[in-house]
Amino acid sequence: MFENITFGFYAILPILLMMTLGYLFRRTSFLKKEFFIGCDKLVFYVALPLLLFEQMMEAEFQTVWDEDLLLFVTVAIVVAFIGILLLGPALIANKVDRGAFCQGSVRSNYSIIGLPMANNLFGAAGYQTAALIMPFLIPLYNALAVLILTVNAPGEKKNFLVVTLKVLKGIVINPLILSMALGAAVKYFTLPVPDTAMKIVGYCANLTLPLALMSLGATFEFSRLKGKILTAFSASVIKTILLPAIAVTVGVYMGFRNLSLGMIFIVFAGPTSVSSYSMAVGMGANKELAGQIVVLSTILSMFTMFIGAFLLRSFGLI
Repeated sequence: MFENITFGFYAILPILLMMTLGYLFRRTSFLKKEFFIGCDKLVFYVALPLLLFEQMMEAEFQTVWDEDLLLFVTVAIVVAFIGILLLGPALIANKVDRGAFCQGSVRSNYSIIGLPMANNLFGAAGYQTAALIMPFLIPLYNALAVLILTVNAPGEKKNFLVVTLKVLKGIVINPLILSMALGAAVKYFTLPVPDTAMKIVGYCANLTLPLALMSLGATFEFSRLKGKILTAFSASVIKTILLPAIAVTVGVYMGFRNLSLGMIFIVFAGPTSVSSYSMAVGMGANKELAGQIVVLSTILSMFTMFIGAFLLRSFGLI
């Protein structure tokens, strides 16, 4: 039992410590807000794309590619979004709150939390698997979030077609997707890449997780936890407890085990995406509630992901 506790503890501890460092650096003014704004840009436009390019170049597709896993998580995410969209009116009467609540209940911070968690649980194989399914999940999350916020837009509804076309344009020029497409092309056609260039790619890629996690911690503002705290807590419980419990249970029933089941857990157990706050602001949802859900779900996920990893290990499922 102690070994299983240690397994779960060491999976989540590095993530928690890096986020704590970011929070302390920001709150003590050791590093300014502008630094972390720059970190976000560096991670999204440079470090993370190069990390995905590197993982695509190094991936042994025969070993880590799992189309059954990709199909399962894709269908499960769509079902989760449709479910919360249908249940939303019964749970939250106010449309301004409903959009933030529904989006926060299902949209995961996979790119920041998923990669390190997969690496901590499964090593290089988990890291590569997590990276390979990322370009499929991020556009899916974005498109479904637009649908939820459009349906629940207060007052005059946003033009769904206009917003959708904008999102599709963002997907096409998304640096994460472009970098993986480039990496796949280089690997498939066995194009030569100079060793010096790959070393630079590796240096930049290694910046991704520490900068991303510290930046996430730096965004924490506990002063946000005022007002509709019960609503935010309810969305956080759905996101970090209910959804992963259902997804993992169905996954076990369908025969997923070990790395594949662990990835299902990681995809659904992570906290609410930080970008859900920005999208709530842009589409007229309750931005305060959206921010509360991000903070609460992130705090809660540190406990639930530890407990989940411990239980899955204890039952011999991963």
